[in-house]
Amino acid sequence: MAARNYRPTAGRGEVDIIAWQRDDLLVFVEVKTRAGDGFGGPTAAVGTKKMDLMARVAGQYMEEIGYEWAVRFDVVAVYVRKGEVKGIEHFEDVFFPGA
Repeated sequence: MAARNYRPTAGRGEVDIIAWQRDDLLVFVEVKTRAGDGFGGPTAAVGTKKMDLMARVAGQYMEEIGYEWAVRFDVVAVYVRKGEVKGIEHFEDVFFPGA
C-alpha cells in the first residue's frame, strides 16, 4: 500500500487508500460505509464533486512521488448492520477524470 487517508500538504481533500496494483498502476480508492442501500448505495455517494476532489488530490500525490502513468479510481463499499460488517464490494474503475 502506498498511503492511507492521504491529505495533500496544500489544498483540501482526502483519498482513503492509495495502492499499487502492479508496478505500473496506481489505484486511488474511496471507501464508503453504509447501513443500507438508501439513496442509491455507496457508489452513488461518489458524485461529481467527490470525483473532482479525488482527481485533484491524486494529481498532487502523483506530483509528490514523481509518477506520471496509469491510474484507476475505485470505490469500496462496506455494508454494516448493527455494528457488524455484513459485506464488502469492490467497484473497479468507477470513473476517469475528464471523461
